[in-house]
Amino acid sequence: MKKFLLLLIIPFLIFCQNNNNLKLPLTEIEFHSKTWNMGEISEGEIIETFFTFKNIGTKPLLISNAKAGCGCIVPKWSKAPIPPGENGYIQVTFNSKGKPGPQNKLISLTTNTNPNIHKLRVVGKVVP
Repeated sequence: MKKFLLLLIIPFLIFCQNNNNLKLPLTEIEFHSKTWNMGEISEGEIIETFFTFKNIGTKPLLISNAKAGCGCIVPKWSKAPIPPGENGYIQVTFNSKGKPGPQNKLISLTTNTNPNIHKLRVVGKVVP
């Protein structure tokens, strides 16, 4: 009986977890650019950039998460809703220590848009 209940509860919990943004009204986002080319930098440098965007929809825009593909990238974003017609940004810091060579780093944003995942990239080269 316990196994039967677990088989019923687990799919329900997975479904609820994956649909957090479905409860929010959907809007639209437009990025100035989804890729930033940092060019060539020296290993050990810490650099920063901003990905700018605009809420081109009719509902407030919420960024519920920004996740980097590695620990060398740290994204920061406002937790406050972005009203329709307003601009916002994602601040990204890249630490090149121990990262020589070509770089192609990914940041995934989760928003109340369709699609709800947006990919940003930091590319360039770290020279030892």
